[in-house]
Amino acid sequence: MKDGVVQQYAPPQRTYDHPTNQFVASFIGSPGMNFLPADSRMEGNRITVIGERFVIRLPESREATDIPPHVVVGIRPEDLDGPVQETTNTLSMTVSVKEQLGHSLLVYGSVAGSQIVASLDPHRQVDLDTEIHLSVNVDSVHAFDPITHLTLF
Repeated sequence: MKDGVVQQYAPPQRTYDHPTNQFVASFIGSPGMNFLPADSRMEGNRITVIGERFVIRLPESREATDIPPHVVVGIRPEDLDGPVQETTNTLSMTVSVKEQLGHSLLVYGSVAGSQIVASLDPHRQVDLDTEIHLSVNVDSVHAFDPITHLTLF
């Protein structure tokens, strides 16, 4: 029997809200967290993360020092909403699958080659093979170091 490694020891809600690393973030929650490569930069007192089909400006309340120029952004499916018309703090995805669950509508698609899932209001109208904009709950965005996989914020 191999010895295991404890990645994080905390109550479930704390682990969900503040995962210690990308591995922990990947398995807590259902459906699992979406991960997208991005560049990061400071704009005044705000962190902005930029990917191929998204730009997300985080609230000033985010404290981050020594943000690397490249990060992995983590967004939970329930922290996406839409479709929306605006393009600020949104990501664009091409819809490939819809799964109506009654209490939610799971929409699967791709963003710049990465597969993602959004958990939307079940009454939303979403068509297959279309590009939609989804608003991002900026207060719940996570970022991970692409080398160490540790949580940056």
